[in-house]
Amino acid sequence: MVFALILSRLVGTAYLRAQAIDMSYDTFMKLDDSQRLETFQRLTPSNLAALLREQVMRWRRFYGDRLTPEQDQLLADVAAFIRPGVVRSGATQR
Repeated sequence: MVFALILSRLVGTAYLRAQAIDMSYDTFMKLDDSQRLETFQRLTPSNLAALLREQVMRWRRFYGDRLTPEQDQLLADVAAFIRPGVVRSGATQR
């Protein structure tokens, strides 16, 4: 009985991870830490890239007054570099 429960839990988790999802940055950030970790592994590569770019852009806006022009440009370059072919979610690394 316990083995069947554990097995069904593992199979269910693998099935959920295999289903890639899309989510907005604001929705993603409203999740608790464990939900974010689980969701991060299931994001599509394009959604993951969009979330990472948005994080960098928001960081630039929030701390922009503290950044040197060189630092600001570096972050702009990083944001421009982030794209689906560069980053991969856990769902695509099988």
